[in-house]
Amino acid sequence: MDQAAMDAKNFPPDNLADFLLGSDLLFCVLLDAGGIIRAHSPGVPRLLHLSGDVCLNRPFVAHLAENDAEPFRRRLTETGREGSDEFLLNLHSPIQGPSTLRCRLFPHPRGILFVGESPIAKADVLTEELMQLNNRLAVLSRENTRKNRELEERNRQLQEANRTIEELARKDPLTGAANLRKFNEVLNFEAERGARLETPLVMIMLDLDHFKQVNDLYGHDAGDKVLIAVTAFLMKGVRPYDLVARIGGEEIALLLPETDLDKGVEAAERLRRELAELVIDGYPERITASFGVALLPPGENPGRLMTRADAALYRAKEQGRNRVERETAPA
Repeated sequence: MDQAAMDAKNFPPDNLADFLLGSDLLFCVLLDAGGIIRAHSPGVPRLLHLSGDVCLNRPFVAHLAENDAEPFRRRLTETGREGSDEFLLNLHSPIQGPSTLRCRLFPHPRGILFVGESPIAKADVLTEELMQLNNRLAVLSRENTRKNRELEERNRQLQEANRTIEELARKDPLTGAANLRKFNEVLNFEAERGARLETPLVMIMLDLDHFKQVNDLYGHDAGDKVLIAVTAFLMKGVRPYDLVARIGGEEIALLLPETDLDKGVEAAERLRRELAELVIDGYPERITASFGVALLPPGENPGRLMTRADAALYRAKEQGRNRVERETAPA
């Protein structure tokens, strides 16, 4: 209880009564000399579960616990000019049951002023605080949900960026084909898979014929255009699960899983013929290439596959270019 509000010495009697009897935060009753209720604060009927009119002109002790009625009558008669000391009093409501108040009595020209803390007022304040807290929690929950969604979106963007970086790290930046790193990864994977399934793997290496002249006569931009067009042609000309990789300047390698040497040579010959007919927009010459084909039997180490394909490619160049050569059987 607010000590300033409870201390009658701080207020003239009439102002004190007006202040306390109008307060929703206190249980305040003006009693006559016989203990009859003549006025009360708004919280009194709520605590007693009675209407305001019913509370008036009733003995206050009718609302007290039985053991508190007689001690309260004595306090009324003993209240002096300074009022009573603080004491506890048990109210009884037929609906709510007992409620304990911390209270004091003060003399007043029209009787005695009973002032106590209002449990209902406290409950109202707590309810209001709880509602404000719940509202704040709801706001925080919405904010937390929003931040979680933002975090999830940023994580998704980060994962997408990481996938893009990983993909770019395995792509040739000019042509979009696989690079040497990706080629080696796929080669090892397909070699292991072929060993398990007992299926062969073919590697085709091709080199564009006289490519230096393209750069010398038409410039490097034209050379880049040719490489891009040839790589796109090759990627369209193989199966979805075959790999096309740019492994050097104008050197391109193909991996054809589940393909034997004869089928690999047939595929290389078809690509050679079609490439010779390819028309490149903005480049007036026709492009040819030399091809070398090598086989990786099931279970064989892939370490020397590129060397054998490169040797076959070298023979194709020696024998006039624009041709396909297969690896030779070891002596």
